[in-house]
Amino acid sequence: MPTRMKRAAKAAHKALSLYVRTVFIAEYNGKCPLCGVNPIQALFHILRSKTVKILRYDIRNVIASCHKCNWIEYRNPDPSRAWYIRKYGVEQYLQLVDEGANKLDFTLEDYEKIAKNFTNLLAAWKSIQEAPEPVRPALPPDVPRL
Repeated sequence: MPTRMKRAAKAAHKALSLYVRTVFIAEYNGKCPLCGVNPIQALFHILRSKTVKILRYDIRNVIASCHKCNWIEYRNPDPSRAWYIRKYGVEQYLQLVDEGANKLDFTLEDYEKIAKNFTNLLAAWKSIQEAPEPVRPALPPDVPRL
C-alpha cells in the first residue's frame, strides 16, 4: 500500500475512533459499556475488520470499550456480541453479518471521504451537545395558566 494510502487509511481510522469514543463516553458517562467500571479507552469491531473489510468504517460495527474488555473481546468475542445483540437486537446483528459477506477494497478517495465524514459528524455532534437548552418564553400575565 503506498504511503499516501496508508496515511489516508490511518486518518480515516483515527476519525472513526474519535467519533465513536466521544459518543460512547457521553452515552455511558465515560465508563465501558461492557463492564460498566473502567473508562473508555479503545474500540473494537463486532465483526473483525481484518476479515470483514466492508464494515471497517461502519459505526454499527464498532463499540468503544476499556482496554480490559477490548483485550477480552479479542480472545473471546462472545460476551461482546451478546451485549451487542441485547442492545441492538438480533436483526441488526444478522444484517451486519449479511452485509459483511460483500467484498470491498477501499480507495484513497474512500479513505479521505470517510475521514472527512467522521470529522464533520463529530463537529455536528459536539455543536448539538454544546447548544443551550431552549428557553421557554414567559407567559404574559393576562394569559390563563393551565
